[in-house]
Amino acid sequence: APFLERMAASLPYYKALTLRRNDGWPRLEQWFLAMESRPSYRHIQSDFYTHVHDLPPQIGRCQSVPEAEGFAAEIDGSDGSWSLPLPEDDGSLLQPLQGLPARAGA
Repeated sequence: APFLERMAASLPYYKALTLRRNDGWPRLEQWFLAMESRPSYRHIQSDFYTHVHDLPPQIGRCQSVPEAEGFAAEIDGSDGSWSLPLPEDDGSLLQPLQGLPARAGA
């Protein structure tokens, strides 16, 4: 799961190739949806921003194609879709944790 998750983030960011919601690979989308329905996966699932910025220190500089600029801007938030600091949590940030069994003694 982590390998495909990193690919789903990095390929659009650097190469403008989307794995998710791609009609060319419908079974791959089904796999992602099945994984995301599992609380055990949602608990450890990462985000696109982290994946794309962890890659260069691991493998060196990544080459982008011009067609990927829009994807990169959306993931980085430079298109204005998000910025730091994030707004106060209205409970939605905990959404991936909902449905997990309560810890004993918590």
